[in-house]
Amino acid sequence: MTGYRRMTTTVFAGAVLALGLATPTAAFASDYTSPPPSVTPQVLASQFERATVAEPKGETLPLTGSDVAEMALLGAGSVLVGVVVVRRGRRGTAPA
Repeated sequence: MTGYRRMTTTVFAGAVLALGLATPTAAFASDYTSPPPSVTPQVLASQFERATVAEPKGETLPLTGSDVAEMALLGAGSVLVGVVVVRRGRRGTAPA
């Protein structure tokens, strides 16, 4: 089997498998909603007290040390990924 044919067969088999798994089989059953279920309405709001609104103590959310460390690592990782992408993009071009 050639590479192209193998790739085509794999993609086709994956699509058939995904379609088969995505098909909701219970929805196609004959007795799924016959007769339709009946629901009686109930009022539950009268059983509970209203919640009291808490007053905010500060104007901003607290910023913890772990948040700062995570943001610093995310920024450093983004810079490193950018450097790698730029270097790989420039590797194939020759100076004029």
